[in-house]
Amino acid sequence: MSGPTFEFIHVEPSSQPPPPTTKGYKKVKWAPYTPADASGMSKPALNPYRVASDIPLDKLRISKAQRAALETLYKQPTVVNDAEGHVDHLFKLDSDDQIHGAAIMAQHGLDLDARENLSNRWSQQWSSNSSKSEPTRRVLYHCECGYDHTWNKSKARHTPLPFTGCLAHAEVTYVVSSQKILRIRGYFQHNQGCKDALFTRIPPIPVHPSVFAVALAQLRDGATFTDVKNKNRELLSARNYHGFPADIRNSPYRWLIETRDSRSLFRQHNRLNGVKITEKPQINIDEWLDPSSPEYNPIIADAIFHYSARASKGERFETCIATDEMRETAWKYGHENQIILDGTFGVCDSRVLLFIVMVVDENKKGIPVAFLLFSPPTGNKQSSAGYNTAILTKLLRAWKDSLTRCAHLYGFEGIVFSPFSAITDTDLKERGALIAVWITIWLLICRFHLRQSWKNYRNKLLKGKGQLKLDLKHRLKRLEDSLVETETIAEARGILTAEMKTLLLLPDSKPVRKALKHIKYLSEYWTTDNLWQSWSNYGRKVAAALLGCHMDGVIPTTNHLESFNGVLKRKHLRRWQNGGRRLRVDVLIRILIIHILPSIFKERRLLREQSLRLAAQIRRLPGGESLVRSHASKPTTPRIAYLLGDDARQQRATDLVNLRQIGMPTFLLDGSGLSFTCYSSEALEVESQPLQYTITILFTGVATCNCTDFRKHGGACKHLRAALIILDHLRSQKFQIPAIPIPQSLADAHTLETQTSPSLEPTASPEDTLQLPTVRAAAAVTDLLGSDESCHDTVSPEEEMAVESDSDNESVDTDASSDSDDSDDDDPDDAPETALQGPQSPP
Repeated sequence: MSGPTFEFIHVEPSSQPPPPTTKGYKKVKWAPYTPADASGMSKPALNPYRVASDIPLDKLRISKAQRAALETLYKQPTVVNDAEGHVDHLFKLDSDDQIHGAAIMAQHGLDLDARENLSNRWSQQWSSNSSKSEPTRRVLYHCECGYDHTWNKSKARHTPLPFTGCLAHAEVTYVVSSQKILRIRGYFQHNQGCKDALFTRIPPIPVHPSVFAVALAQLRDGATFTDVKNKNRELLSARNYHGFPADIRNSPYRWLIETRDSRSLFRQHNRLNGVKITEKPQINIDEWLDPSSPEYNPIIADAIFHYSARASKGERFETCIATDEMRETAWKYGHENQIILDGTFGVCDSRVLLFIVMVVDENKKGIPVAFLLFSPPTGNKQSSAGYNTAILTKLLRAWKDSLTRCAHLYGFEGIVFSPFSAITDTDLKERGALIAVWITIWLLICRFHLRQSWKNYRNKLLKGKGQLKLDLKHRLKRLEDSLVETETIAEARGILTAEMKTLLLLPDSKPVRKALKHIKYLSEYWTTDNLWQSWSNYGRKVAAALLGCHMDGVIPTTNHLESFNGVLKRKHLRRWQNGGRRLRVDVLIRILIIHILPSIFKERRLLREQSLRLAAQIRRLPGGESLVRSHASKPTTPRIAYLLGDDARQQRATDLVNLRQIGMPTFLLDGSGLSFTCYSSEALEVESQPLQYTITILFTGVATCNCTDFRKHGGACKHLRAALIILDHLRSQKFQIPAIPIPQSLADAHTLETQTSPSLEPTASPEDTLQLPTVRAAAAVTDLLGSDESCHDTVSPEEEMAVESDSDNESVDTDASSDSDDSDDDDPDDAPETALQGPQSPP
């Protein structure tokens, strides 16, 4: 029996509500199947299942009346003449059928050239791609006059044509690679209102695809939108775009990128990177982590060691990230070593906090080993305060457990991940969480944040530019310097008691009472057993013993992490942002795992490989081994003075001389030089034992001082400069004092130190101590910390009056001094201010 045969296909009911075209009347679909198809002699362009599919009319944004009309329409059989009803054309891949298909596309304005015309009324509503060996694409078009803008409760109509209830629609199926047409079906009759409709708005004019292709390639390579626009202008001026028309006046495209195109451009950029911008962020994240989802991403799933969706108002969104390289680095540099913990916010458009755990490698570089993301609780008004010890404990414990589970992968099988020490800012919630997770961990407080907290409180109490306030602030600053160097709590409390007694000897005034209040704050809040151990030299000594290194090897600040926060926001994330707008949280998570973190570790590997390669080449040079060792060691500061231009120190030295706070020189016992005694600029005449410094100047040019400024920074402190002023004055009075060749540069100081005092050369530390990852990093940070205001006696009034304020882009550090009661700070002083009087040396 000849003629077409049919395959019976039973369509199982879907769990979702069926589209209107299949509800109630179409339970069985019939698909034509020829004998050649059934015998396998020929392969149909579309298989029977796809032939039996329905047009997805539920994707059309139409009114209820239109939907009812389409239901009635599709109850009728298909027709051959599209003027009489809905049609369904199937095409083979031979040239004759393809010509027929192209003619139908052109007839109804569905071909590419027609759709590029500004007057074209077809709008794409939906598309779907097949995943077969020969990918195909189904596209559903709808007449713009049939688009009902009220379907999503929109009040304004932005479509350039008015709504007329037109039912015209078309579905086109074609081969992606060859663009050959496989099927055209739908209803092509436009109603009379549509035919008569006039444009009410200027139709959207799209950017040419080749312009977008170049722009997307730039964004992929890290260009900003400004870079994209600059290159667009260059290529447009040179007419170098692919497909640029000979006569641009008839082009239906825009070739110049405008600011308004950034949204579409970045949406496509995110789509190419695997983020569905049309979906809510939480849905994307769930699908990436769900093995049963077609959007499942094993790379993201492996990197996220803890995830909790926010299903109700009382819950938090929680996502914790640690890639394989981060886990390996945590074991290498964090286990039985030192870690840094700090938080930040403002990294995405949602109210999400980000806490980062960091370690430091042998090259003094901070490396992030865990990202802890979570949302504040419901009702929280300030994101930076939306966390507590409980949530940090939960996430840190999850990180510890995840590292312990994979310990065997990194050579630590059966070992629980345990850092010996951790450093945080002054936030007690972070400290509480660390203790809860690791009971034996030794906690340190970042000295930078500590001094900022003290400085903020001090400046809050002693506002103003009066000389008495400045003098008191200088004394309090020196007091704070002494406190951090203490090694017993009795010593710290003794320093505070002595300073309080000294201030009580001064005439009573409001600034003095404020200074006493600051000492009370330091004593009652900061000099408790637990806190004192975390910021004093005692705490650093204990940490050094645990880490098996010198005290200088203990990192004193969280600067590595603070610096990384800035690089993350201003460099890594900015390249993905549209005009500086914060990223969606799903975009943030994806680019962190797929792009940013891999690039950080890739750069580390490349730098290490390059360093090893270059070091190997240098070692082959004569004396190269010594060069490599000296380059790896930390440059030393000479222990003798050298004079460089410094107007501020020179002026303070002149003040010391004018106030007679430096005495006349005396000869050393061996006659090799002179010795001076100088009072500290903060010393008071009421003190029974004011602080004094000793300056030694040898006739060979070697000069030293035992003050903190000289010990930390070298050069020539104000006390040394005051001594040189005294010597110049004595020479002018005809005293026979020979010219002393004080070095005038750092190099000269190194040379003189080597020539005159070989014993002063720094002694090399044991090799194993030098190689500890934190030793050189700590030394570098200590030098940076030492350059703070604590080493200088004059601070600008603007700096003194500055009080830190929260920034939406910075740390979530909590200033421990913020709960003080200083409501009377702005009251006028009860007496005129006079400078503090210091002791004088005998003439």
